[in-house]
Amino acid sequence: MSDRPAGVELRRWFTYMVALLIFVNVAAVAISIVINRAVKGVVAEYQPFAQAASEIERDVTAIQRDMYTYLFTGAGAKNPAAADRMLNEIGGKTDTLLTKIAETGKITTSAANKKSLEEVASRTQQYR
Repeated sequence: MSDRPAGVELRRWFTYMVALLIFVNVAAVAISIVINRAVKGVVAEYQPFAQAASEIERDVTAIQRDMYTYLFTGAGAKNPAAADRMLNEIGGKTDTLLTKIAETGKITTSAANKKSLEEVASRTQQYR
Protein backbone atom coordinates (compact mmCIF):
# COMPACT_ATOMS: atom_id res chain seq x y z
CA MET A 1 0.00 0.00 0.00
CA SER A 2 0.98 3.53 -0.57
CA ASP A 3 1.63 5.89 2.33
CA ARG A 4 -0.33 8.63 0.56
CA PRO A 5 -3.95 9.41 1.39
CA ALA A 6 -6.63 7.72 -0.75
CA GLY A 7 -7.72 11.03 -2.31
CA VAL A 8 -4.21 11.66 -3.67
CA GLU A 9 -4.02 8.14 -5.13
CA LEU A 10 -7.40 8.52 -6.83
CA ARG A 11 -6.36 11.85 -8.26
CA ARG A 12 -3.15 10.36 -9.62
CA TRP A 13 -4.99 7.44 -11.28
CA PHE A 14 -7.64 9.78 -12.63
CA THR A 15 -4.86 11.87 -14.22
CA TYR A 16 -3.35 8.73 -15.78
CA MET A 17 -6.72 7.65 -17.15
CA VAL A 18 -7.45 11.08 -18.66
CA ALA A 19 -3.98 11.15 -20.25
CA LEU A 20 -4.56 7.65 -21.67
CA LEU A 21 -7.97 8.67 -23.01
CA ILE A 22 -6.48 11.74 -24.70
CA PHE A 23 -3.70 9.61 -26.23
CA VAL A 24 -6.20 7.06 -27.58
CA ASN A 25 -8.34 9.82 -29.10
CA VAL A 26 -5.34 11.48 -30.76
CA ALA A 27 -4.22 8.11 -32.15
CA ALA A 28 -7.73 7.42 -33.49
CA VAL A 29 -7.83 10.81 -35.23
CA ALA A 30 -4.38 10.25 -36.73
CA ILE A 31 -5.38 6.81 -38.04
CA SER A 32 -8.60 8.24 -39.48
CA ILE A 33 -6.65 10.93 -41.32
CA VAL A 34 -4.22 8.36 -42.77
CA ILE A 35 -7.07 6.11 -43.93
CA ASN A 36 -8.95 9.06 -45.41
CA ARG A 37 -5.92 10.16 -47.43
CA ALA A 38 -5.30 6.61 -48.64
CA VAL A 39 -8.90 6.21 -49.80
CA LYS A 40 -8.86 9.58 -51.54
CA GLY A 41 -5.66 8.58 -53.33
CA VAL A 42 -7.14 5.31 -54.56
CA VAL A 43 -10.35 7.01 -55.67
CA ALA A 44 -8.44 9.72 -57.51
CA GLU A 45 -6.36 7.09 -59.29
CA TYR A 46 -9.13 4.72 -60.36
CA GLN A 47 -12.24 6.90 -60.64
CA PRO A 48 -11.59 8.20 -64.19
CA PHE A 49 -11.13 4.66 -65.49
CA ALA A 50 -14.16 3.38 -63.59
CA GLN A 51 -16.34 6.14 -65.03
CA ALA A 52 -15.08 5.52 -68.55
CA ALA A 53 -15.60 1.76 -68.17
CA SER A 54 -19.14 2.40 -66.97
CA GLU A 55 -19.82 4.56 -70.04
CA ILE A 56 -18.38 1.84 -72.29
CA GLU A 57 -20.63 -0.74 -70.64
CA ARG A 58 -23.66 1.51 -71.16
CA ASP A 59 -22.75 2.06 -74.82
CA VAL A 60 -22.22 -1.66 -75.45
CA THR A 61 -25.63 -2.39 -73.96
CA ALA A 62 -27.23 0.28 -76.16
CA ILE A 63 -25.56 -1.12 -79.29
CA GLN A 64 -26.67 -4.64 -78.40
CA ARG A 65 -30.22 -3.39 -77.89
CA ASP A 66 -30.14 -1.70 -81.30
CA MET A 67 -28.80 -4.86 -82.94
CA TYR A 68 -31.51 -7.01 -81.38
CA THR A 69 -34.12 -4.46 -82.42
CA TYR A 70 -32.80 -4.61 -85.98
CA LEU A 71 -32.87 -8.41 -85.98
CA PHE A 72 -36.29 -8.61 -84.30
CA THR A 73 -37.99 -6.22 -86.68
CA GLY A 74 -36.56 -7.96 -89.73
CA ALA A 75 -36.10 -4.56 -91.30
CA GLY A 76 -33.82 -5.93 -94.02
CA ALA A 77 -36.59 -8.02 -95.57
CA LYS A 78 -39.49 -5.64 -95.00
CA ASN A 79 -37.94 -2.23 -95.57
CA PRO A 80 -34.41 -2.08 -97.00
CA ALA A 81 -34.19 1.70 -96.57
CA ALA A 82 -34.99 1.45 -92.86
CA ALA A 83 -32.52 -1.42 -92.54
CA ASP A 84 -29.74 0.67 -94.08
CA ARG A 85 -30.58 3.58 -91.78
CA MET A 86 -30.54 1.33 -88.70
CA LEU A 87 -27.27 -0.29 -89.73
CA ASN A 88 -25.68 3.11 -90.34
CA GLU A 89 -26.77 4.24 -86.86
CA ILE A 90 -25.35 1.08 -85.30
CA GLY A 91 -22.12 1.53 -87.28
CA GLY A 92 -21.80 5.12 -86.09
CA LYS A 93 -22.34 4.06 -82.50
CA THR A 94 -19.74 1.30 -82.77
CA ASP A 95 -17.23 3.76 -84.24
CA THR A 96 -17.87 6.10 -81.32
CA LEU A 97 -17.49 3.17 -78.92
CA LEU A 98 -14.18 2.12 -80.47
CA THR A 99 -12.90 5.69 -80.12
CA LYS A 100 -14.00 5.78 -76.49
CA ILE A 101 -12.28 2.44 -75.83
CA ALA A 102 -9.04 3.78 -77.32
CA GLU A 103 -9.24 6.91 -75.15
CA THR A 104 -9.94 4.84 -72.05
CA GLY A 105 -6.90 2.68 -72.81
CA LYS A 106 -4.76 5.80 -72.42
CA ILE A 107 -6.18 6.44 -68.94
CA THR A 108 -5.25 3.13 -67.34
CA THR A 109 -1.82 1.71 -66.66
CA SER A 110 -3.02 -1.73 -65.58
CA ALA A 111 -2.20 -4.52 -68.02
CA ALA A 112 -5.37 -6.40 -67.05
CA ASN A 113 -7.53 -3.36 -67.76
CA LYS A 114 -5.85 -2.79 -71.11
CA LYS A 115 -6.32 -6.44 -72.03
CA SER A 116 -10.03 -6.24 -71.15
CA LEU A 117 -10.42 -3.09 -73.23
CA GLU A 118 -8.66 -4.71 -76.18
CA GLU A 119 -11.00 -7.70 -75.92
CA VAL A 120 -14.07 -5.45 -75.89
CA ALA A 121 -12.67 -3.53 -78.86
CA SER A 122 -12.00 -6.71 -80.85
CA ARG A 123 -15.50 -8.05 -80.14
CA THR A 124 -16.99 -4.70 -81.10
CA GLN A 125 -14.96 -4.71 -84.30
CA GLN A 126 -16.39 -8.15 -85.15
CA TYR A 127 -19.89 -6.71 -85.19
CA ARG A 128 -18.84 -3.61 -87.10
